[in-house]
Amino acid sequence: MIPEAVIEEIRSRVDSVQVIGRRVELRKSGSSFSASCPFHPDRTPSFHVFPDSKRFKCFGCGARGDVFEFLRRFEGKDFRTAVRDLAAEVGVVIPGTGQEGAGPAATSAADPGRAVLERACEAAAAHWTERLWSDAGAAARRYLAARGIQESTARQFRLGLAPREWHDLEEALVARGFSREDLLRAGLLRKSDKGEPPAHDRFRGRLIFPLAAGDRSVVGFAGRAVADREGSGEPKYLNSPETPIFRKGHLLFGLPEAQAGIRSARRAVLVEGYFDAVAVHQAGARDVVACGGTALTEHQIGLLQRAGCTDLVLLFDTDPPGLDAPAVAAPALLRSGLTVRVARLPGPASTDPAAHLHAAGPGSLPGVLDAAMPLTEWLIERAIAGRTRPTGIRGLSVEQKLLVVRDLRPFVAAARPGLPRALFEQRLARRLELYIVALRAELGRGDGREVQATRAGGAPWHA
Repeated sequence: MIPEAVIEEIRSRVDSVQVIGRRVELRKSGSSFSASCPFHPDRTPSFHVFPDSKRFKCFGCGARGDVFEFLRRFEGKDFRTAVRDLAAEVGVVIPGTGQEGAGPAATSAADPGRAVLERACEAAAAHWTERLWSDAGAAARRYLAARGIQESTARQFRLGLAPREWHDLEEALVARGFSREDLLRAGLLRKSDKGEPPAHDRFRGRLIFPLAAGDRSVVGFAGRAVADREGSGEPKYLNSPETPIFRKGHLLFGLPEAQAGIRSARRAVLVEGYFDAVAVHQAGARDVVACGGTALTEHQIGLLQRAGCTDLVLLFDTDPPGLDAPAVAAPALLRSGLTVRVARLPGPASTDPAAHLHAAGPGSLPGVLDAAMPLTEWLIERAIAGRTRPTGIRGLSVEQKLLVVRDLRPFVAAARPGLPRALFEQRLARRLELYIVALRAELGRGDGREVQATRAGGAPWHA
């Protein structure tokens, strides 16, 4: 049990507007702060936070309570976890946790070494953000403007700039008391190939995207080469290496900014790139996250579900990897039970969401999302298109139908048993004009492992 006196001490120190405002977009409204409620579909700002009492109340759905209750509802934490997390944030030591004597820097982390790495990453994010908005960031700001990214959006996502100097971040963080060994462990420095000096900044001359964990602490980074670095032979994106606090497949970029939108709409829009997430968010889809590539992991799917997502829209690039990506992710998505749809950017040329919105404007986004096709339908049409080139899909032969069924076998097997799988089978039977009993017999002839999901259908479906 956490003593009541300790809970009251945490409550007295917590700034409820600051804590809730990091998760919900608050606006000053008289003596309170208002927002659209994150706990129910809300077109008017019926959600209010009262600084004096440090409580919240929604006049629409009736949700109310203190900051602990807000974290319990919003992030799915139990009361004890919410108390411990806020204690770490405001520097209150909870007896019996091994934090006694740790001072204001006490944290709830079991491994004090992890806390050092988290603080180093937070310090790096702050340093790079300051660089972006200083004189040194003028060229990077022009690059952002050329990509259509507004200053308010860049600040919301805490974008930064790593200068080209070899030791800019190292010198700044060492001066703040961090050791070079900890900076190496945090992935902020890399060892020199030449040996002298022994280490240098990992990110140099790059626009920085901070990657945050579920508690909103920065644990890693992605750095994008700005325009004048392209063609230099360096990778467009450079990610933090795996560290004790960072695993790329365990995070979704933009999730802290999207949590309120996801919980309210029960929907998430998933894109590949970090720039895509920033641009789509700016265009009005406040429920967008990025997986940082085409490889969606089951852990990332779990993050979406814990955030309250039941309807997922995939909005990937229209280059070959992006066109294949829904099929690659389909088995895990079908197993998850999420309702999944696949959106397609218009036009014959390869593009990505950020480039499309910059060219077509934010008004084009709702139409793209509304036209998204159910994942099972997308898989069926992709398989048919792959087996009927170049003759077209009219008049499928017996052989072509058998090949389509075999290509779709792994996906049907991945669907959850019961009604989801039965509906998938029925839709496939109607589309191919087959008897359902015969289709199920054919699907049961193998477990589908002989077909690679990345190329099921014989070829990528681009239509």
